[in-house]
Amino acid sequence: MSLVNAVSRPLYGAYRLARLDPEGLTYFDITPAGFWFSFFAAVLSFPFYVVIMGASWMESSADVAVWRIIVVELITYVIAWTAFPVIMPLVVRAMDREQHYIRGIVAYNWASVIQNVIYLPVALLGSMGVIDDTPISLIVLVLLLFYSGYVMKVALDIRPLLAFAIIFLDVMISAVLNHWSSTILYG
Repeated sequence: MSLVNAVSRPLYGAYRLARLDPEGLTYFDITPAGFWFSFFAAVLSFPFYVVIMGASWMESSADVAVWRIIVVELITYVIAWTAFPVIMPLVVRAMDREQHYIRGIVAYNWASVIQNVIYLPVALLGSMGVIDDTPISLIVLVLLLFYSGYVMKVALDIRPLLAFAIIFLDVMISAVLNHWSSTILYG
């Protein structure tokens, strides 16, 4: 199977989930190999991350060496992609959903690519001053959180409230990492 085929199938599944179609789950490889391959979504999402971080850095008036920004942001990116899957076994065990752990992480990883595709234009237009990004960013953020919650709800076969609690956990992990990286970079 070519890389394009291996990537297009789960991305289509993530797209179907974005349309609130639970059948999107059938497009994911939920084997251990599919679990590890789903982290290729981090490779696909990385250019979006670089553009968003670059736009943010250009807005900043801080005098920070470029190499330092690159190192800190790379470390932050890797931790962000690994922290959630490392914590999730504890969460799914507490909810008696261990059998759906791989499916949950696979779906969540591929859904992140869709999220980045949606968020990038808003972030760029906001950083360029083309749009007042506060209301639009907030609406897009709420929609992306809803999408993430839906992915967790369907993939783990849990109630919506539990799914959104898991998303809140991921948001908290991201907030801590962003605070950590900002503190290292800007003091």
